[in-house]
Amino acid sequence: MNYRNIISFITRHKGEDKYKLLSDDEFIEQIMSIYEPLELKYTYKGESLYNYCANNDISYYSVLSHVKRSLAKGSNKTIDELVEEGIKTINRYGVIIKIKIK
Repeated sequence: MNYRNIISFITRHKGEDKYKLLSDDEFIEQIMSIYEPLELKYTYKGESLYNYCANNDISYYSVLSHVKRSLAKGSNKTIDELVEEGIKTINRYGVIIKIKIK
């Protein structure tokens, strides 16, 4: 979340009853808790999965898609194992594209 988004949120919502009695610090904490779901979700080898993929010329969205599909199917593997599996598949076959044919 960047500075502009914080200022915009403050400007729009400061007068609402929900936020009126909060100090500035408390108000900022409330904003951050609202945007918490946008925080970093997956890490790999000590950095964000996105940065790892960007630094290693790997399709982030293909790896992420592989991880999410595997988790949705009930995989018992760790996130790191799923990421490694996705990366190996991409390195072997190229970008992972799944097409559903009816």
